[in-house]
Amino acid sequence: MVGPALRPPLDQEVEAETDKLRQEGNALYGKSHYQEALEKYRHAYSLYGTAVSQTSSAAIQRNVAQCYWQLGDVNNALEAVLGSLLQDPNNCKAHFRAAECFTKKKLPGFAQFHYEESRRRDHDLFCSVGGEAKLHAATMNRDRLNDALRRSFKELFGMLDVDGDGLLNVKEVARFWAIATKASGTAAPQEYSGQEPEQLTMREFRQRLRRVAAKLVRETKAQALKFKAPPSYKKQYNALNIDLTFQYLFRGLSDNFFSSAHDLGHLRSD
Repeated sequence: MVGPALRPPLDQEVEAETDKLRQEGNALYGKSHYQEALEKYRHAYSLYGTAVSQTSSAAIQRNVAQCYWQLGDVNNALEAVLGSLLQDPNNCKAHFRAAECFTKKKLPGFAQFHYEESRRRDHDLFCSVGGEAKLHAATMNRDRLNDALRRSFKELFGMLDVDGDGLLNVKEVARFWAIATKASGTAAPQEYSGQEPEQLTMREFRQRLRRVAAKLVRETKAQALKFKAPPSYKKQYNALNIDLTFQYLFRGLSDNFFSSAHDLGHLRSD
């Protein structure tokens, strides 16, 4: 086995070329030639192998992310910076850039998480770039989103509760699934409803929908699964993914429900 001190000459040559490309990229970036710098960084990244450590690999990915950010390509910037965090999950700047990308994508839960992680890694650096104000804004946006979701859910529950007893019986729940899934055709009602109890409170009905969201995440059927995390914060990302999937699920089902005016008329007339 070749030890670290006896690396093959080829590895040393590749590492030297990678470093040269990165320095050229840095010079171009400093002149605001972001597209040209991006090409240098991407070329450096393509030379990966045993010659480049995970830390160096993550650093180049952060360079790539920064170029995409300056070019206004938020999606590719986010993909690159999340890739860097898979290799270097403790980098303050990477967490901050990830938070900025999630803020642009209007995903305040993810943004809040990464701002907090950035602050935890290097509080002074975080504060020096206005991190506290950005974290506060992300937290407020997440709270507003959750409040709006709760109000919408309460409104939906009131529409479903035809007899006004504060509970949904099996028939009322079945009608909701039938109407809500009809427009999209994504699933039969029984695939969502499962074994329902005789009656559901509003809290129990919400929990039912969240279990559906968790199931979609586990089965890799959720849009949110493109946001992956290293093992060090996989649990937090899983919770955020479920939250996001629940929002998508609820909006889609409720939009279908409220837009089905004809079916709603039948619901009220029974």
